[in-house]
Amino acid sequence: MQSAIEKLKIFEKNIEEKTQENRTSAWETRKTIGKLRKDIGKNKKHISDTRKKVNKLPYHKVEQWIINNQIGSLESYQDSLSHGQLSSKQWLVEKLPKGKDLYLEVISDGTPTILGYTQHLPLVNSEGNSDPYPESSLYIEIIGGWFGCPLIDLLHSKLEIKKIDFYEKDKLCKTILAQYLNQFEFPFEISVFGDFFERKEIRRRDLIINTSGEHMEDIIKMKRYFKGNPVVAIQSNDYFGLDEHINCVHNVEELIEKNQIKNVVYKGELDFPKYTRYMTIGHWYV
Repeated sequence: MQSAIEKLKIFEKNIEEKTQENRTSAWETRKTIGKLRKDIGKNKKHISDTRKKVNKLPYHKVEQWIINNQIGSLESYQDSLSHGQLSSKQWLVEKLPKGKDLYLEVISDGTPTILGYTQHLPLVNSEGNSDPYPESSLYIEIIGGWFGCPLIDLLHSKLEIKKIDFYEKDKLCKTILAQYLNQFEFPFEISVFGDFFERKEIRRRDLIINTSGEHMEDIIKMKRYFKGNPVVAIQSNDYFGLDEHINCVHNVEELIEKNQIKNVVYKGELDFPKYTRYMTIGHWYV
């Protein structure tokens, strides 16, 4: 049987061991808290650095300008960069072949040239380039361009561009377009016009793009104002439920037929939850 003194010693020992455990636990807790504080500090810095980088992005700067100066256009601007809009523009640029793959033709003297290009290049240039089908810069028209983004940026990433004629009737859209162009400073000229269907000037273009065919009449109406055989890229959809969609189509074949595309380079469709977008790329003449 243990004496009272032995029991007391055992009790004191237990207390000492428990105290030591608590001290160790407290030290570990302080160590963990210190690490958490350090991690929080790193995360705050990362968030701060990321925010600074985001604030410098051209698209963010345009959005900030809209918030400060034209807040009523914010929802439309954000919609222009939505998944559906971005996917449709990327799809077009992805399917649009580069220079020699799309614009090649043989003229009457048998010399390979670039179809519709505003200038024809020799088979071997002054630098000794032996590429039999050299590329040239393109003169492009974009119809119903909205804010210009992200289409111009995407086109610039793939094609050599000489100049763009940009058509947009909405004055508020054109003020945002100006901000977009200021931020990107593209190395080619961009002229801004109003209604595409009101321009009756005879002109030669290499590529005509309309990604919003559902919003307007068919551009074939303006065919007589273009010389040569430009490449035409047109998108529309079957979203008949919106009042502003005045020219939807049921399928890509209808889109081709309505716009009288004779030489079809590409045709396809892209499915979205509420509608299907159709696209054709080709020429008005065979």
